[in-house]
Amino acid sequence: SSNDWKKKLSSFINFFQSIRDLGLLHNHTKVICVSTGAGHEVMALSHMEVHDVTGVELIDSPPLVSRDDPHNLPFFDHVFDLAFTAHLAEALFPSRFVSEMERVVRPNGVYVIVVEECGDYEVKEIVGLFMKSRFVNSINVTLTGLKMTRILMKRTS
Repeated sequence: SSNDWKKKLSSFINFFQSIRDLGLLHNHTKVICVSTGAGHEVMALSHMEVHDVTGVELIDSPPLVSRDDPHNLPFFDHVFDLAFTAHLAEALFPSRFVSEMERVVRPNGVYVIVVEECGDYEVKEIVGLFMKSRFVNSINVTLTGLKMTRILMKRTS
């Protein structure tokens, strides 16, 4: 329903505002949203006047999301400043999914990963998938009414 869409959109706007408040997201930040579903996060960023947002998903959802395989992203290396995903848990090949995110994000770029609420052990498992990045922090958040854990990583090389 459109009410559900609006609630999810509002939740993503609040979530990304917290990333903006950390100084990690600006109007000129080039963002990729990986496995973005219907594109709530893409629209939220657009509403926040982030001008260059790309959403990819296995299934086309125009105009917000293009059909691309998150395990084989059709972009050059180091073209994005920030990568976001809330769907790492559903990836068929999590290490390949993460390595593609790392490939397309520039050095010193940022990864924002949201997973079902979890503890330190699970966070360490996820962080261990990143070979070219360092852990910044993780906090529990509520996103679209669900208890989640937000993990921030920074690209190093």
